[in-house]
Amino acid sequence: MHSIKGSTFVFIGGGQLIKNNISLFCDRLLTLNKITRKHNIPCALVGVGVDRKMNMLTWQLVSDLIKNSCFVAVRDNLSRQRIHDNLKHTDECHVLPDLAFALENPALKCKNEPRKISIGINVMGINTLLGSMGKETRVDATSIIQKYCQIFEYALEMDSSYRLFTSGSADDLQEANIIRLAIFEETGIEVSVFHPESLDDLLEFLAGVRDVFAARMHVGILAYISGCNPVCINWDDKVRGVWSAVGQEDRVIELATLADDTFSADLFEKLRHLTPPSRGDLVELADIVRTGVAQEVVGFLDHNERTGALVG
Repeated sequence: MHSIKGSTFVFIGGGQLIKNNISLFCDRLLTLNKITRKHNIPCALVGVGVDRKMNMLTWQLVSDLIKNSCFVAVRDNLSRQRIHDNLKHTDECHVLPDLAFALENPALKCKNEPRKISIGINVMGINTLLGSMGKETRVDATSIIQKYCQIFEYALEMDSSYRLFTSGSADDLQEANIIRLAIFEETGIEVSVFHPESLDDLLEFLAGVRDVFAARMHVGILAYISGCNPVCINWDDKVRGVWSAVGQEDRVIELATLADDTFSADLFEKLRHLTPPSRGDLVELADIVRTGVAQEVVGFLDHNERTGALVG
């Protein structure tokens, strides 16, 4: 509260922020709204997503913050539609690609050699993977582990180099070790797992990978800005929404397809038909994100200057 009290503007962001979850994001946003209103501090929501599990109570908790914000930049059209359907407030709500698309991978500047890993196979905790849309599919934990084994075996048949890796989460590492053991029991081959200790560690790894099968949504985005060729699982509808916002919906595969016998072959076929982004593509996309945020701020400041309103 003390740090907010002395501010002239408050930016609020953080992925799937408008979310009905055990971390009580909506309750925290309600408290933040009360603080900013009490001290007459303008605020804006930037780069946020809206959870499909929001209910009447959680919408009531965040409604004032959304309506009181100078502008709201959501990361996909579905999030904007949910705000419209529940609050009828989209005049100041705009779609801007996920802020992670504006990142740069510093490891690319010092890597000139070819990428040594043909496919990076990203693993996330299966309970999380099945938590949002799993009940709507024929997919379960056993079938997912089997599919990871099949992806590995298909990579061997294609004579591709491979690596299991996580986002750095402890839960993801636990799952990766389960899959690593399952692969060993199936094939007798020991597979190593790359578990990054930091964002820079993950970015350096991705700079050496060509194709990526991404379970974590932001792993897919980080792979993309690292010049990889990612395909991402739509285990929560935010995944398709975020990739659609940048015109890359073809990089998304539905969670339900993991139940298909042809999944591994279909995955490699999709990777074969997709291409990594060019340096120009990445620069243009990063510029769109940064410019979008800057224009919102400048527009707000210009409006306040013309109307004589106070900022902070």
